[in-house]
Amino acid sequence: MARSGITYDQVAAAADAITGDGERPTIQRIRERMGTGSPNTIHRHLAAWRQAQAPAERPAPRLSDDLAAAIGREIEQHAAKARADAEAAAQEAREEAGSLAEAGETLEQERDDAIERAEQSEAERDQIAGERDQLQHDLERVTKERDEARELAENRSQELAEARNRVITLQEQRDEEKEAKKEAEERARTAEKQAQESDQQRVRAEEKASAKAESLDAANKEIERLRQQLEAAQADASEQRQARSEADQKAAVAKQQADDAAAARDSERQQREAAEKKAEQAEARAWNLATKEESSKED
Repeated sequence: MARSGITYDQVAAAADAITGDGERPTIQRIRERMGTGSPNTIHRHLAAWRQAQAPAERPAPRLSDDLAAAIGREIEQHAAKARADAEAAAQEAREEAGSLAEAGETLEQERDDAIERAEQSEAERDQIAGERDQLQHDLERVTKERDEARELAENRSQELAEARNRVITLQEQRDEEKEAKKEAEERARTAEKQAQESDQQRVRAEEKASAKAESLDAANKEIERLRQQLEAAQADASEQRQARSEADQKAAVAKQQADDAAAARDSERQQREAAEKKAEQAEARAWNLATKEESSKED
């Protein structure tokens, strides 16, 4: 909201005090005594105060009639011209002062409006800063979740690799068992051919072949169990990749929002600086006009 200006009574009191000190009231002296006030407002009130002041009467010296008449005629001639010039100058000064006062009040209002807009921009900037901090917090949280998901996916990948290695090892064992079974069967056939020579050797060979077959069945069951674990690990790894992708997308959105908030803050700062510059220029123009008017009056 716009600030309230100084009053006529304040300016009149300051002018009276300056006059009492034996000095002539000016805009600068009144402003220094009051410590505040727009030059335009002071000028308007000071003009009203001057109009309210009655001219002081001075006793005239006693002259002879002839000298008084001659001096009177000379004074009357100069006074007539001076009055005409003074009246014209006074009229022009009054018109210029009125225009200056109106322009100064307009500029002062524009300055106050600009200050108000700057204050509102300050509040909006604080709000944007809060939103930016929240977005930064969200970005850090999403980034942390993404890193955790990535770490979990890497652990799953490592477990999957270890499972693959176990499967490969069991496959190699199964191949060895198959080869052993083949050799056992070959030995069994050989034993059968040699059955007439040694029934006991055939029985031992058959028992060994049976034991190898049981071991092979056990290996096949272990391979099936590991295959199921491998499939479960692959499904879990797929879910982790999906979670990591979603976390990356969230992080990208949060980063974009943070960039937008920073851009809005920069735009608001530029608008505030432009408003402050405009207010300073307006006050400088008003001050220059008031100073010129005061200088012309003092001359």
